[in-house]
Parts: sequence; C-alpha cells; structure tokens
Amino acid sequence: MSNIPNITDICGTVVESLAETIRNRETLIAELREDNARAEHMCLMREHLLGQRDKQIAELQKQIEGWRDEVEALEKDQKELYRLQQEIRPLKTENIRLTAQRDAAQAELANLKKDNQQLVVCFGRGDAYWTAISDRDDARRQYCELVHSLEGTKVEKIAHFNGWDDLYRTDNTPNLFEQQSDTDPRTGVQYGDLN
Repeated sequence: MSNIPNITDICGTVVESLAETIRNRETLIAELREDNARAEHMCLMREHLLGQRDKQIAELQKQIEGWRDEVEALEKDQKELYRLQQEIRPLKTENIRLTAQRDAAQAELANLKKDNQQLVVCFGRGDAYWTAISDRDDARRQYCELVHSLEGTKVEKIAHFNGWDDLYRTDNTPNLFEQQSDTDPRTGVQYGDLN
C-alpha cells in the first residue's frame, strides 16, 4: 500500500498545483496589466496623434480654401484681363490710325507754316490776305455785272444764286449807323416822338 498516496500527499500536491496555478495566473495577470497599460498608453498616443492629425487636416483645409479663393480671384482677374485686352485691341488700331492722321496733320501744318513764311516774305506784313479778298470780291462783282449786262438779271440775284450773298445787301433794313437823323425815311416820324 505504499503505492497508494495518502490524503495528505494528495492535498499537498493539489495545494502545490493550485499555488502554481495562482502564481502563473498572477504572472499572467501582471503581464496582461502591463499589456493593458501599454495598450492604454498606445490608445492615448493614438488619440493625441489623431487630434494633431485632425488639427493639421483642418489647417490644410483652411489653406486649401484660401488657395481656392486665390485661384477664383486669379481666374476672375484673368477673365477681366482677357476682356480688357479685347477692348484694347480696337483702341490700339484707332490709336495707330489717329497717330497717322496726327502725323499727316503735323506735316500739313509744317507745310502751311512754310507757305505762310513764304507769303510773309513775299507780301510783307500779311496784307495780302485782305488784298486777295478784295480782289476776289471785285472779280465776283465784275462777273455779276457781266451776266447782268448779258441776261438782264439783277446782280443781287446772280450773287445769291452763286452763294455770294455778302457782295450785295438784299434786304432793305436801314443801317442805323448811316442815318443822319432819327426820322424814319418812309413815314417821316421821328423816333423820339414815339414816347
């Protein structure tokens, strides 16, 4: 019967086995607690990193919105620039045309100034203008008188027909500066008597 374990031996073995299991369990619990602490620490780190990432994403979204606004403003500016370039194109053409006209006018002005200088040299003080006007009016009067003698038409009508109304006065309005008195030549009434 020596082979049959007694109850004390069995209890001792069971107690040892239970003690071993408890020690193993405590070691396992300590390892699990360490793992949990590491996991919690990693979760906190992850939350912290996610918070930083969210902040960076928000900042990047703000930057992107700012860039979008800048791009929209740039596109509007480019459209406005294109529109202005389209408006400027005909103005440039008009400017070229006006510059050519100005240059031609300046050349004509230079020629006229040269001609004027020559006329001043030829005619002295410039009385040539009035002399030429007087000669022209004399020639027109002679023409009117010639046609009058050939056709019998009044010289005033001939002058008016040719657009020379300044040669002869066609109305009968008295010139107040030529009157010698204040009496009306047709009625004989003095203007002073009308008061």
